[in-house]
Parts: sequence; structure tokens; C-alpha cells
Amino acid sequence: MRVVGTNKAGNIFNGMKFADWLLSIGDGTLGDNLHGESIVCIPEHLILPSDSFQFKDLVDFVYLDLLADISNMGSMESELTAMCPDILNSINYFGIPPHVLVLKIGSPIMLLRNIDQSNGLCNGTRLQVRKLGNHVIECSILIGSKAGEVVLIP
Repeated sequence: MRVVGTNKAGNIFNGMKFADWLLSIGDGTLGDNLHGESIVCIPEHLILPSDSFQFKDLVDFVYLDLLADISNMGSMESELTAMCPDILNSINYFGIPPHVLVLKIGSPIMLLRNIDQSNGLCNGTRLQVRKLGNHVIECSILIGSKAGEVVLIP
């Protein structure tokens, strides 16, 4: 996809929101589609002039009124106090392990990260809980070349 820096089609944001415009580029529905390539015109107000470009200009362009927003912490503080540890610990989100993990002796578990690859403790390793300590779980490896070995999981 080629991107053209001029806005020959006029102001594209009159009847369309920025998110819709961006999605239409990603879907390939915006611009002339010829042999798998499209020409998309970017509005002038989204383009930084290249003649006197500096890093400060990019930061000012992307984070418009950043310093003003930082100095206005009154509304943000009320939101932060609402996020006490009890509320944060109660959030269950897909793909993230829960705050409290309840295990029983004999239950099968699976590692979600690489701990010690040389000893067979890598992402996806299946284990069985043998003993539970305060800061460590004793398990036996169920599959692979290290099957039957006893390991400690911190």
C-alpha cells in the first residue's frame, strides 16, 4: 500500500471518524485498489512538516496538551483511589492468571512460562502437584523426556 501525503480528496474527516477511516485503510476498502495496491490520501493535519522536524515536534503532535493534562491531576486521583488492591485482585481477565491460585495435592497443572528449560520446565510442561509449601510447589513432571522427575516450582 502506498500512502500519499496530500489530501486531494478534500477533508476526509467531515463525515467519518478517525477510527473508521483507519479501519477502512486496514480493510482495504479506502482508496483505489489496483493489483493489490491502494493510494490513500492522508489529511494535512495528520502530517508533520519534514523541513523543520525535531523530536520535540513529534512529542507535541502526538501528546497534545500533555503538560496541561498532567497538571490537572484532580480528576485522575479519584480514579486511582478507586483502584485499591482488593478491586485489582478481584479482576479476572482472559489470558491472565487469577490473583489467587487454588491448588490441591494430585491436581494436574501446566506451566505458563519458561522457568528452567534445561530441566524441562518450559511453557506448556504438564505437572502433577505432590506437596504444597508456603513459597514452593513440589511437582512431578508428567510428560516429555523428564517425565517422573520431581521439581520445585517457586
